[in-house]
Amino acid sequence: MLLDTRAAGFPLHSDSDPDADVDGDRAFERAVSFAASIGVHLQRGGYSVQLVETAGGSAGAGALPPGDSAAEGDLLLHLAEVRPAAVDPERDGVQEVLSDLRRSRRAVPVHAVLGHLDEHEAHRLAGLGAACRPAVAFLAATGRVGGRDDAEAQRILRDAGWHTVVLDEVTRPADAWRAGRTEEMAR
Repeated sequence: MLLDTRAAGFPLHSDSDPDADVDGDRAFERAVSFAASIGVHLQRGGYSVQLVETAGGSAGAGALPPGDSAAEGDLLLHLAEVRPAAVDPERDGVQEVLSDLRRSRRAVPVHAVLGHLDEHEAHRLAGLGAACRPAVAFLAATGRVGGRDDAEAQRILRDAGWHTVVLDEVTRPADAWRAGRTEEMAR
């Protein structure tokens, strides 16, 4: 499971950018809450879950073994403390995941909860779409930031094999999960 923790992914709405329609604080809370929901759902469903943060690499919680309630609690505690951060150039979570996938030579599911994306960030994530089955991106901060919207970034992800689901203020977690599964089955 990939959680976008880049500060740039969750920009604050400010007077300096009157065109921005993304509230970074609310979008980040939505992203973390949904990541917790995904992690618990998958772990209880018998899957091992590894949390990777885009701004800092693998999270301290490590891989959650299926059905381990203590590990589930550790994940939730860790997520309660996560904050948006500047990207650590020494620890690239996306590249860590790609390297692990290349070593394992198997396609595993990836569920990414992402903030606002530009084309550069979408291209960085594109390789995961080809290497993972399914690759589902839940987009918690869509809209305009810095005079640009993220429609092109979403297109790049879809072209690379990602299923994209908008996770806005009114989307219930069960509906977002169902939308991701429905799109996956339609392909």
